[in-house]
Amino acid sequence: MMSFRTWIAVLVACLIHVLALAPLLENYSFIVDQIFRPYSEGFVDGFAPYTVLGFEYPPGSIPIFLLPEAFTSSSVGYIEIFKGWMLFWDLAIVILLGWILNDRYKELY
Repeated sequence: MMSFRTWIAVLVACLIHVLALAPLLENYSFIVDQIFRPYSEGFVDGFAPYTVLGFEYPPGSIPIFLLPEAFTSSSVGYIEIFKGWMLFWDLAIVILLGWILNDRYKELY
């Protein structure tokens, strides 16, 4: 269980991440549009990764590519959902680090 002080620190870190990353979400990324989306479309169309598609990412990345495709079929929608999905995982990592560091701090003191 995280202490109140740790929660405040984690919330401040999340706020800093959102303020720092939100402006970057407006930038166009050809990787998302030209690489990730075609892979996800291929998965939805039934092509197996590492065979026909020539998928070059680890298996754990498949759900990351597929989730936005489950909610939209448009390119713009895919990009917007993917941006939000990446921000979600960034904040989840910040919270996880706060939890880990809080437990480590308790062990040391």
